[in-house]
Amino acid sequence: MTLVSQKPEKMTLLANPIKDGVLKLSFTNVQSENINVVVINSIGKKVYTAERSLNKQTQIFDISSLASGIYFLRVNTDRSNFVKKLIIQ
Repeated sequence: MTLVSQKPEKMTLLANPIKDGVLKLSFTNVQSENINVVVINSIGKKVYTAERSLNKQTQIFDISSLASGIYFLRVNTDRSNFVKKLIIQ
């Protein structure tokens, strides 16, 4: 039996701070089929959630309803979890 080593999934935030209300995420080495995106404000409240199939390398989300400030972005795929600081101007 041979084991195939898989590269870890990577996520890149394409614009931070966000100025136009559009969150763009880029993924590489993706083996997952689904993505779950959660934006959490400074007091720990979920202020945005989205779930979709991960069918393209770049995913775009409309977060224009969020106020300016510092947030945490939590992205879960079938195989990976990512947490990044998100700044909205």
